[in-house]
Amino acid sequence: GILEELDLSFFQTFLFNESNRDKASKLEDMYRDQYGLPYEESIYSQHAVAQTYDLINILAKAVIQAESVERSEIREALENLSSHEGAVKRYEPAFTKDNHDGLGLKDFRMARFNKHGQIIPIR
Repeated sequence: GILEELDLSFFQTFLFNESNRDKASKLEDMYRDQYGLPYEESIYSQHAVAQTYDLINILAKAVIQAESVERSEIREALENLSSHEGAVKRYEPAFTKDNHDGLGLKDFRMARFNKHGQIIPIR
């Protein structure tokens, strides 16, 4: 197929089959069950599924900590949360006053598509 012929590589942050995190395994099971997706089929946009899951859980913690839904109070709570065990990684912390990026350079790696359209890391 055309994917085999392309020399296309890109940044990737997360793949379920490379994670040894319990939350990642549970999230994958829930996702596959919800959408009736067998394990021999790849989840498209795995990084987006896992990062969104982590973000929503971190945001929920911030809302609870802020005891408010006001934007400024939630932002302050996000900047002052303790660590969070996520599907992608342990965020220690996810955000600070000076850093609003939950992921850093060490969280990225290069990847490509295999002939089946699955994302695989470039070793």
